Amino acid sequence: MKKIVLTLIGLIFIVVELSITNKFTFFGVHLNLLLIYATLLATNVDSFNNYLTIILIGAIYDLLIGLTFGINLAWMLVVTWLIRTVIDKLYEEKKWSIALIFILTSFLSCIYYFFVNQFLFVPQKMEVLTGKIFYSVGINSCLGIFLWMITRPFFKHIMKNWW
Repeated sequence: MKKIVLTLIGLIFIVVELSITNKFTFFGVHLNLLLIYATLLATNVDSFNNYLTIILIGAIYDLLIGLTFGINLAWMLVVTWLIRTVIDKLYEEKKWSIALIFILTSFLSCIYYFFVNQFLFVPQKMEVLTGKIFYSVGINSCLGIFLWMITRPFFKHIMKNWW
């Protein structure tokens, strides 16, 4: 039941990203809701449910956007693995550590997608990365922290009370 609910929530994030937030930019940056959801899962859900949900959501996302299959799936798995490793070794549930996790995942995501675009799609100048990275990290991190504070009780309830 947990896996179904987590996957359905992920599908809602995908639908919102592809139909609404993908049409608008904030300071020239699109929100990366899939990255935010992967980070929310990694900080709130146990490893098994986390990885299974990310594999399903990442595969669905890659199928829906129609680009090279596996680019987003692989990145979400790497992000999840990094966060789970940090959580298992160093994590303290404090707002500054959550903020740092969102900032680092957003920063690494910008760099990853810049290099993916360089090698697989349309090459971009380094100025594009440096010009948008501040806004991208700021916007995605702020939204991620806000969503983490709102959804934390919900994820705790799911993990504790649902089978």
